[in-house]
Amino acid sequence: MKMRMKTIKEAFGRVYGLPCWRVCYEPGLNLCMSFGNPSLSVREPTCPPESETSKPNAERRIVAVTGEWWLWLNARWKFSMDGKRMATSSSSLKKRLAAVRCLDGQKLVEARVRRGTGSTKLTFDLGGVLDMRRHGPDDGSNLWLLYEPDGGVLTVRGDGTCSHECPPSADGGANGRRTSGGATKSGHVAEQNPASTPPSSS
Repeated sequence: MKMRMKTIKEAFGRVYGLPCWRVCYEPGLNLCMSFGNPSLSVREPTCPPESETSKPNAERRIVAVTGEWWLWLNARWKFSMDGKRMATSSSSLKKRLAAVRCLDGQKLVEARVRRGTGSTKLTFDLGGVLDMRRHGPDDGSNLWLLYEPDGGVLTVRGDGTCSHECPPSADGGANGRRTSGGATKSGHVAEQNPASTPPSSS
């Protein structure tokens, strides 16, 4: 569906005032971070140990710690601190990891999303700014996904569309649109001026 700023505002409104933690960068995963209280995620083995068709990790029980909200970036990104660029998604691994350490623990106070391209700017309370943009002008793939405590997933794409998948309700239907709540709303979501220059990843 087309970019719905109200949907994005409601989703981020529940995260404002929460520090991001376990900010991670991995080459195959890109950048991700948690917000809210930690919880254990347990994936049971999917194949018996003696199975000849088992895939790597399929015989293992995998346990991970994640927050109530989990933000996963699949976009080109740039992280700045106090107006000075620290790293981009194409920087050296050393610089990217330094940026991750600097971002960890900062509270999200503002989100700006640009209509048409989905370019997103997240501002944090200690001076950190995370800019995200698509990989190219024809890239309509996911820019980022926000996993929510109730199982919903908000996705923004490079073609200017978004989706908000809601978990089934107890009666088998889809849940209605969620409203903001549960977090200190010390920030806001704003539509970024379409004429503004997208962040550079060079």
